[in-house]
Amino acid sequence: LERARRNTRLLEKYHRREGLLRQLIEEKASGCEPDIEGWKWLHELVTNLTEMGMSSEESDDENGVAVFRVRALPWRRDIEKELSLVDALGSQRGSLYQKRGAKPAKRVRGTQLLSSRPPAAGLPRALYRNEWWNEREDNYRRLTLGVPEKDFMWMNLVRN
Repeated sequence: LERARRNTRLLEKYHRREGLLRQLIEEKASGCEPDIEGWKWLHELVTNLTEMGMSSEESDDENGVAVFRVRALPWRRDIEKELSLVDALGSQRGSLYQKRGAKPAKRVRGTQLLSSRPPAAGLPRALYRNEWWNEREDNYRRLTLGVPEKDFMWMNLVRN
């Protein structure tokens, strides 16, 4: 039951982010806005990640308010800043979120919690953490992960 709930949360998070970006791109396309390429890239990032690339969370309660503590995926490239842009946009434009399901809750990052979920297979190479990738044997990378030949071109949207 807990696994089913977790998978549902991952799927909902993925659909929320993907839908938000898709709708924003449609709006910006009609106005020929200069930042549309960055938003298209973020949409491609989220789409490539699928729900299996969404971070796990541990639910908590702070003064009666639901809080999710993000569990880092040790195999995934650090994309928290990029995903924070999407989540912040969703908070600013709450009307774009679907009316169904739970309301988005506060997400706390940097808690050093690690997820034990296995790596998502089939992601572009650029979405795996370099250190993690280099520790894996070629057979594992080729047979288990099944990285597609077409890679995802990384774009630096966020300054460190």
